[in-house]
Amino acid sequence: MSRDAAGNVTVGGDFVVLGGKTRNNLAEFDPNSGVTSWNPSANDTVRALAFNGGTVYAGGDFTNAGGAARNRLAAIDGSTGTATSWNPGADASVNAVAADGSNVYVGGTFANAGGSARASLAAIDATSGSATSWNPGTDGAVKALAVSGGNVYVGGSFAHAGGATRNNAAAIDPTGSATGFDPDADGAVNAIAVNSAGTYLGGAFTHVGSDARDHVAIVDSATGTAGAWNPGVDGTVNAVYLIGSQVFVGGDFGHAGGASRSNLAALDAGSDSALSFKPDPNGTVYALSRTSGGSIVVGGKFAIIAGQAAPALGFFGG
Repeated sequence: MSRDAAGNVTVGGDFVVLGGKTRNNLAEFDPNSGVTSWNPSANDTVRALAFNGGTVYAGGDFTNAGGAARNRLAAIDGSTGTATSWNPGADASVNAVAADGSNVYVGGTFANAGGSARASLAAIDATSGSATSWNPGTDGAVKALAVSGGNVYVGGSFAHAGGATRNNAAAIDPTGSATGFDPDADGAVNAIAVNSAGTYLGGAFTHVGSDARDHVAIVDSATGTAGAWNPGVDGTVNAVYLIGSQVFVGGDFGHAGGASRSNLAALDAGSDSALSFKPDPNGTVYALSRTSGGSIVVGGKFAIIAGQAAPALGFFGG
């Protein structure tokens, strides 16, 4: 999911119907009126979205999107739903996309992207669609990306990144080399979010370095050393979203922050406790975002959330 500047939410996934309308894996949802007329269509799963300057960047498993042949990467006009001329291509799944100015950073399981050999991680020129010279490489799947302070924070299932030993999390500088950021997570990192307090990780890990951290942690953005915050989640975290002092986490779990919380929780960044937010979706949460109106957006494989029927998509507040 990605926030739309108009207040709507761009939704990607593995679906053929959304809100009672036929939409193939890619759609736009108005929180007030439902699915909009925007209908680019992708012929296979959309795994990642980024929204920048009126353009929706999509990554996944598709070979056609927005009415054009597009191998796993596409730029879709946010108004018309048609593919732009941007056509980098990737030769295997794209799991993560982050748009930042002139570059579109992409991560996945590919060996080639943007017309060049790129091992699971690439920077694509936002205009030409060609890979830039930035070429850090990882030796395993990339699942999450965040851009902050000129560095690209990377999460996934790997042992090396940017020419250095980095277990499942790394930060890559503008030259393509690993920085000193080294959390050394002992399991997959599925989500990364960065703010002034540090870098939040979510995933399948139980330790960050020598520190026990069950599936969610904050680490120093320069060194990767674990902070004192330790709420604990008893199952895999797939998504992390930050709003002020609230850390929203989604995944496949039954408890978080010392409280019963099924698959979705809001954690207090100033303590180790869960906040009162308790929608309890009845299935796995894979994505979290926020509309420009302030609503929290939840996407996943559930049918009920907060006691109401809401197949795959829920909104709170705003």
